[in-house]
Amino acid sequence: PTLLFNGHIDHNPVCDGWTKDPYGGVIEDGWLYGFVHMKAADATYIAAVDAVRKAGVDLRGSVSIAHVCGELRGGAGTKHALASGLEADYFVLGEPTEMTFGFNHAASVVARLHVRGKMKHFATVEVDGQRGVNAVEVMADIVRGLGPSHTPHVSADQGGWLSFEPREGFDGLPQINIGPVRGGISSSYDETRPALFPDLCTLTIDFRIIPGMSKETVERDLANKVRSIIGDDIDFEIEFAADTFPIPFDGDRRSSVVDAIGAAHRQVRGAEPVESEVLKFAASDAAWMSAAGIPGIIYGPTGKYLSRPDERCELSDLVDSAKVYAATIVELCE
Repeated sequence: PTLLFNGHIDHNPVCDGWTKDPYGGVIEDGWLYGFVHMKAADATYIAAVDAVRKAGVDLRGSVSIAHVCGELRGGAGTKHALASGLEADYFVLGEPTEMTFGFNHAASVVARLHVRGKMKHFATVEVDGQRGVNAVEVMADIVRGLGPSHTPHVSADQGGWLSFEPREGFDGLPQINIGPVRGGISSSYDETRPALFPDLCTLTIDFRIIPGMSKETVERDLANKVRSIIGDDIDFEIEFAADTFPIPFDGDRRSSVVDAIGAAHRQVRGAEPVESEVLKFAASDAAWMSAAGIPGIIYGPTGKYLSRPDERCELSDLVDSAKVYAATIVELCE
């Protein structure tokens, strides 16, 4: 068999608040500081393969490492590799799970909601048939009606506004995140005249959806919800951003690679592996590899301290994950 270790090398922007060099790989007090997502796993792949080679293990199968770009752009690197002929019988994706088992994660659909108001100067009187409408205030009502963010939604059958059937392994989903809000005058969002009612406001919403949901169901549900909040007299439109990860990952818990990672985890950690709660709401290249017919699992070091100032990973987790990956190589490919 061929075992594929996949990991992206792109990273999030540098935010304010860092006290360490985000590119420095700073080691202090048992921690590795810097952009360890997912460079931590990328490094341990190499360490694992190097260890197996130095041990002189004669593999019948083969091991591939794909260090890809563009994961933060919807998995561009992995999609290109697969389209160019990359094949495997199993994959391991070392996205940060704190060395727990990742079998499922959401898909991501990003919608932009545009509300059209009617400009007027706030000092002028209302005129019959030409009532001013402050698009930002309308959007504030919509935000309150859609939210809160990062909160599990109940289905429409249970009184919620999103249509879906609950799915095993996707507990706590679907969810939304209220993203950037931008308002102003006209399509340029002119903000030079705050005395005027803004006639355009745009809200970006990130939907994390489960199997059975789609852009079509999201668009229908969002339109119905917005109309119920603002009525029929105010115009709005919905558009979608370019696809990033439009399909969820729903892995096979009974595959040989899951058994091999589990046995290696018990050997290294002396404990039973547990199912991950770290990546449920994320999206990853696992979706593309699974869609290509490759069974696999998400399992990697770090997680709790990602995408924030002084991102870091425990050194002990780096070492243990390398051991788990090496033992998995031997189990599957010897």
